[in-house]
This record gives sequence, C-alpha cells and structure tokens, in this order.
Amino acid sequence: MSVITKYRKGGPYTKKEQEDRRKEVFHLHFEKGHSAVKISDLLDVNRNTINDDIKFWYSQMIDELGNDNLKTWVMKQFTRFEIQRNRLLENLENHEGLSEKLAIEKLLFNIDSKSAQLMTTIITNVETTTLLNQQTKTIGENEIKKIVRELIKKSEKKVGVIHYEENEILYEMIKMKKCDCDEAELILRRMKDLGLKLCEVDHFPGTYDIGEFGLMRQYISNDELSLVYKRKEKLEDEHQRLLDELKKKFIQKYGPESNWSEEIREKFYDSDEWQQIVFN
Repeated sequence: MSVITKYRKGGPYTKKEQEDRRKEVFHLHFEKGHSAVKISDLLDVNRNTINDDIKFWYSQMIDELGNDNLKTWVMKQFTRFEIQRNRLLENLENHEGLSEKLAIEKLLFNIDSKSAQLMTTIITNVETTTLLNQQTKTIGENEIKKIVRELIKKSEKKVGVIHYEENEILYEMIKMKKCDCDEAELILRRMKDLGLKLCEVDHFPGTYDIGEFGLMRQYISNDELSLVYKRKEKLEDEHQRLLDELKKKFIQKYGPESNWSEEIREKFYDSDEWQQIVFN
C-alpha cells in the first residue's frame, strides 16, 4: 500500500524533494491512473507543478525508451488490464448474487475506463512531446548564444552571481525577441537540451548558472566573464557604500543599531533609500 506524502503548495523545492515528488506523481498518474487535478489534491501541490512533472515523465520516456519501446511499455500496461479483466469476467460467471455481480461489473467498468484514459493520455502527450522535440531541434545555436550573452550582460546591473530562474529566463527572452510564451518555452527547452540542465544551481531546482552555461557552450570566454564579475564587484562595493551611508544616517538619528527597536528596523528596510539601493 502506497503512503501519500504531502508536499508544500509552492516552491522552491530541494532536488531531493523534487525527485521524491516526481516519483510519487509517476506512481499516482501512470500506475494508479489519477488525473493531475486529483494528484494535486492528494499531494497538496500546485496543479501546474504536477502537470510539469507529468510532462517530465513523458519526455523521459520518449528520450530514454524511444517510441518503439514506449509502445511496448503501453502494451504491457494494457495486457495487465486485460488479465485483470478476464479474471473478473470469470468471477462474474461464478457468482449469482446481484450485489456481487454489480460489484464485479463496477470493477470491470473501472478497468475499461482506466484503459481508455491511459490510451488517450499517452497518445496526446506523446504526440505533443514528439512535436515539441521536432520544433526544438530547429532552433539554431546562434540564437541561443545571443540570448545567453544578453542575459549575462543584463546581470551586470545586479549584485551577485549570474543565476536566473526559469521564469526570469522566459521573461527576458520574451522581452528580447518580442515572442510569445510558447516560443520562449521552446527556446528554453533547446537550452536544456544543450546542457543547461547541467548548470542547475544546487538546492534550487529550476535556477540556472547562465555564466557557467555560457562558458560550457563557449558562448563567452573566461576573460569576458571575468570582466563581467569585476563590474559586478564594483557595483556591489557601491551598493555597500550607499547602504553604509544610509545606516549611518539612521544611527545618528536613532542611536546604535543594537538598540534599534523592531519598528525602527522596519522603517530602515522599508525606507525608499534602502529599496532603491537594493532593487535598482
């Protein structure tokens, strides 16, 4: 008997949590036949996350099994259903009671429903995934290179490492290319095919080190990336200088920081100056 593990509604998930959740989704969707909506309720996870997990498994199946082996796997599932169905039909013939017959017929109906659902789901997802794979391969690497270099350039205005979440990458691509979400998703998919997945940041699934990816694909040289980080260091120094000046003003007005009340601390972090330094 499977134990349903509850997960928190939103992310970010650690890599371990993501793997565990995906295994649970595989079991519930492919083995139990539950829909994404049902799984979302069972695991208390956002439905979009569950849909992404299901897409992940279909993509994995096609990538690792290939279409022929995937068909074999599907046939095994149907064979299993058929064996169960035949056993129930035999039981149906051996029972005369109305309530027992109705119970068996209900089980037969459930098996037939699961078979139909499995076939419909697999056909739809396999066709969609195959089409996406074909479309993804048409995206040229020069286009990816331009996007990556632009992302690295934009990061110069931010303090810290060159890490982008998936949604940030999609947002920036749509801004750059004036494209729609579908096209941006295809480009991101192509980037993952080219190795972006290998540059995922530890403990932050869905966040990628774009600088590392650029180096790996030779979209940017070590010297160029070093210059980017030097500029970012200067920016960080300037940010720190401005924050120190702001803190000095507050200390002059409210006394040593160690004596600040919670209200004064909130006033400091909510101040327009602090917001402008940190977020601009």
